[in-house]
Amino acid sequence: MVEHVAEWNKSLLDEGVTEAYARLSDSRVLCILDAIEAAVWFDLDLNRVSGFLAERRARGLSVETSNHYLRRITQFGRWMVKDRRAADSPLVCLKLMNAQTDRRHDRRAFTDDELHRLFVTARRNRRKSRTSGPDRARLYRLAAETGLRAREIGRLTPESFRLDEDHPTVVIAAA
Repeated sequence: MVEHVAEWNKSLLDEGVTEAYARLSDSRVLCILDAIEAAVWFDLDLNRVSGFLAERRARGLSVETSNHYLRRITQFGRWMVKDRRAADSPLVCLKLMNAQTDRRHDRRAFTDDELHRLFVTARRNRRKSRTSGPDRARLYRLAAETGLRAREIGRLTPESFRLDEDHPTVVIAAA
């Protein structure tokens, strides 16, 4: 099975997914295969996979993370069939759980007052770090006004900024 997972991982990279996505997908599938002791395709069993995930949830794994594991193992199963390495996948009947029933990190937008306090605090920050307080405040403001995440901001170049247009924009390549 390890060889199949390695080939699947290579196919993901060939399709253009990021290295991080491929590595995480690979590790989640291998974790499940190892836990249920699936050495060959016929060891892959719907009840053993769902039982493993249920046991992990009982020990504190969130429903959302459990769903991520489930998506990856079913994706791997579909790839095995598509690549004609298996006639069918025993995992097609697995269903995602409702992650709304187990919200651990509900996100919300900052209020105007919270944003203002964040910018002021960042600007005043005198800790020794690679980014000065005023620069950190600018980065937070860029993130707040564009919706870009930290890694996306980290990939920006001077060419990413279209400041001479009627409506100045920041452009980033899709990843």
